[in-house]
Amino acid sequence: MSQNTSQRLTATRVAGHIGAGIDGIELSQPIAPRTVADIREAALTHKVVFFHDQKIGHAEPVDAVNPPMVSILRAETAPAYGGDTQWTNLIAAYELLSTPLQRLIDNLRAVYTFWAGYQMSEHDEVDRSIMERVNAKTIDGAHSVMRLHPETDERALFVLPSRTSHILHRVTLVGNIPVGPGGFTSHAVVGHPLGSADR
Repeated sequence: MSQNTSQRLTATRVAGHIGAGIDGIELSQPIAPRTVADIREAALTHKVVFFHDQKIGHAEPVDAVNPPMVSILRAETAPAYGGDTQWTNLIAAYELLSTPLQRLIDNLRAVYTFWAGYQMSEHDEVDRSIMERVNAKTIDGAHSVMRLHPETDERALFVLPSRTSHILHRVTLVGNIPVGPGGFTSHAVVGHPLGSADR
C-alpha cells in the first residue's frame, strides 16, 4: 500500500457512549504527526476506534505494572453477522455510579494477573504450552480500581474480569444466609459461615 498522506481524518461515531470508525489510513505504513494527533484525539473522545483491513498485531497485557496506553484487537476473519466483541466505556460506567460507591472505589486496589480468569489443564497439550509461555515471563501488577486518565484527567474504572485476581484492602459486610423460593437455605459445603473475624 502507498504511504499515508497528512490529510485530516474523520472519525464517524458508531454507538452512543463509545466507538468511532476511521477510514482511509494504513496503520502499517508511516503516519504523519498530524494524522497521529487526529487518531489520538478520536481515541480520547470515543474511547474505541475501529480501522478496517489493517495488517497489525494484537496486544493487551493489562496485568503489567505499566499497562499499554491502548489495547489492540485484530480480527482476522469477521463473520457476516454475530461474533461481536463487546467494548465498554469505563469512564461513563464510573460517572454513572452513586457518589458513595465512587468514594469506595476510589480507594480500592486490585491485583491483575493472566491467570485470574482462566482455568487450564496441565493434561491438555495446548493449555500446557500456554502455561509454560506465561509462567516463563509472569507479570502481575497491583493497580487502583479507579484510575485517572493521563491525558484527559477523567476518572475510569480499571478492572477486567478475566485479569483481576482480587481486591486489596476490601471491606466485607457479614450478610444473611440466602433462602430460595422453595425454602432451601444455603449452607457451607466446605469451611464455615463468614463471621466478623473473617473481615
